[in-house]
Amino acid sequence: MGYSGRSNMPDQPDAEWFRDRARDERDRMRAAQSHRRARVHAEMASHYEVVAHLIDGGHVVSIETLGSALRAMIGRLDGCPPLDPGEVGS
Repeated sequence: MGYSGRSNMPDQPDAEWFRDRARDERDRMRAAQSHRRARVHAEMASHYEVVAHLIDGGHVVSIETLGSALRAMIGRLDGCPPLDPGEVGS
């Protein structure tokens, strides 16, 4: 399972595209080798679901919307302990 990343994002992604990313993140969460990695993937899945709900609700999703949602997610993860040295880059 490769990491899709932003480079695969279409110019105008629809709600289903974000739901697909959320499913990918939940798969990564289940396969995570540490609690912290699982939490990061759970937060990403939640982020993608929120964006999908915004699109379903008729909101125009812009880069500012995505950036704001990502900043909120990072704020929630701020209290997570750092990665163990063995996890970096894995």
